[in-house]
Amino acid sequence: MVKPYLRDLRADATALLNKGGMWVVGGVEGSVAWPKVAQVVPFDGMDFILRPAEGNRMATIAFNAGLYRLNVTQGQARILKLATALAWSDGGSLEVTSWVSGGNPIGLGKWRGNVVRDFIRGDDLPYALSEEAWVALALFREGVASKNVFYSFLSLFKVIGSIHRDGRKREDWFRAHLGNLDSEDAIKRYDELHATGIDVAKYLFMEGRNAIAHAEKEVFVNPDEPLDYERISRDLPVVRNLAEIAIEEQFGLLRRRTRYHSRGLDIVGFKEAIGQELWQMLLEKSPEVEGRNIELPDTVALVARRDAAIHVYEGMRFGPIGPDDKGIRFLLTDASETVQFSIGLNLQEEELFFEALEDMGIRREPESVDGIDRLIKYLNFQFCLFCNGCVEVWDEKTGLLLGKAPPYMLENMMIDFDRHKAQIAQLEARKAELMKA
Repeated sequence: MVKPYLRDLRADATALLNKGGMWVVGGVEGSVAWPKVAQVVPFDGMDFILRPAEGNRMATIAFNAGLYRLNVTQGQARILKLATALAWSDGGSLEVTSWVSGGNPIGLGKWRGNVVRDFIRGDDLPYALSEEAWVALALFREGVASKNVFYSFLSLFKVIGSIHRDGRKREDWFRAHLGNLDSEDAIKRYDELHATGIDVAKYLFMEGRNAIAHAEKEVFVNPDEPLDYERISRDLPVVRNLAEIAIEEQFGLLRRRTRYHSRGLDIVGFKEAIGQELWQMLLEKSPEVEGRNIELPDTVALVARRDAAIHVYEGMRFGPIGPDDKGIRFLLTDASETVQFSIGLNLQEEELFFEALEDMGIRREPESVDGIDRLIKYLNFQFCLFCNGCVEVWDEKTGLLLGKAPPYMLENMMIDFDRHKAQIAQLEARKAELMKA
């Protein structure tokens, strides 16, 4: 069985789409970047297929509910939950606008969106949450996806209301967190409102939420009044930013902006293996680290990944752990001791670092079919990194990620795709000659 982190999610999508069952398909629109090629996104223990727009077909999420003994309604609920997770992870809007179901995953309507990407990893999607958290995320997705500014404002306000249900305490929460805004548009609008001397928290409730929800109030929003439309449109970034902060604070779900500015998210496995006490001692270069052990897995898989492209060395073993100017270095060797990698851990910045030109090597050996296969594998692994790929270290026993380095950037060099293809072709040709001999 293929390990989850080594799955070919595009090939799996093709195979699954050719199977009959009880398919539920949702047509989607929005600003979440969508894959250019159909692929599987594993979510909550099930496989969903994201299909791009093609011709007069819109982008869709296809789900074979029958494989999991679910009916159509249950399948729709699962698709909506995935849409909510994608919207939160990406930071964009995503709306399921139409449905179809049947024995095969047929397409839907015409697509109106235009934001695409090559591939979706899906490894930062929220999962295994409480029902309260899913409700807040669903309201957030509805608010971000809605093209009606009044409904959008109300949905985003309801996100905060679903978390902070006591009205008086909620107003206090608003006041306490308006100073924590970190969206440029939200800060700008808050400063404008604050400069007028008004109580911004009370204003957002009375002249925003209440004015939209209650036409019987003295102050209410008129959808045909351009000034009301303009005012709520300008207030919207403030409420959205507060909704993001409320979700992050209550449920620990990091926003895209927070993830970008946070340290250590990509080395959680290594941090747990080292432990906080030893980490601090290593950071301080304390002599007390002498003789201390780091509990590492017996074998790991070393993966080079760029979007859907995967190259892997399995059964890699840790060698000596040595000091480095930035922290420590792990030496990794394959069972045959033919290939060796040196991966650094920057203790201060809390990230892995790896130089594809210097930190990997392959032993010279007499020419043979197996030797050429090993060299081809090595060159493809390295070239994947040259193409802005990243190195990942996976615990083979648990299937958990120990850490991954940032995408590799070549400096002062051009990537020569033709030369790489020619080199591999030359090696393949030589291997064929040896096999005939």
